[in-house]
Amino acid sequence: YVQHGKRFLFPKAMYDMGESMPQTAEHAIGLATALRDFFSAGCAAELAAASPALSTGRILNEDEARELEYEFNRLFVGPDVISAPPFASVYLEKEPQLMGHSTLEVRELYLGLGLAVPEGGIPDDFLPYELDAWIRLCTLELEVSNEQGKQTVREARRWLVLEHMARWIPVFIERASLSS
Repeated sequence: YVQHGKRFLFPKAMYDMGESMPQTAEHAIGLATALRDFFSAGCAAELAAASPALSTGRILNEDEARELEYEFNRLFVGPDVISAPPFASVYLEKEPQLMGHSTLEVRELYLGLGLAVPEGGIPDDFLPYELDAWIRLCTLELEVSNEQGKQTVREARRWLVLEHMARWIPVFIERASLSS
């Protein structure tokens, strides 16, 4: 992780500003996929399944998985007041709210990538959806053969990470850290 002041941001490979994907693109994509799966988890078993990729690789036992589920729900889901909501608009809008202008901006990016948010009422700026968009942009950059196409993908990735995610994820991480 790259430290910026006292805040830990996301892995450096996620916001590499170089002319091409870092040599560790597969590792960065794997980490982002594990984070996406972790924050998309709906039960202790799904959290436990995503956890090894994010830590030492050790598989959690049943008690540890239940404890993780409790802490995860307390921080990110509810039913009580959520300490660190994993939605960009909570941090980017003038008044903390879901489905603000920032949600519409990221939705536009998804549409350009051919991605769609599943039906079910979860706002488009949910962290796993944003990670999915980042993964798609990284994959596209590796697949696109012409330089103009690569540059377009890089610009979209830079916008997503540096102008969107970098504005809210450090505060999200800080709130989660202070509440745990």
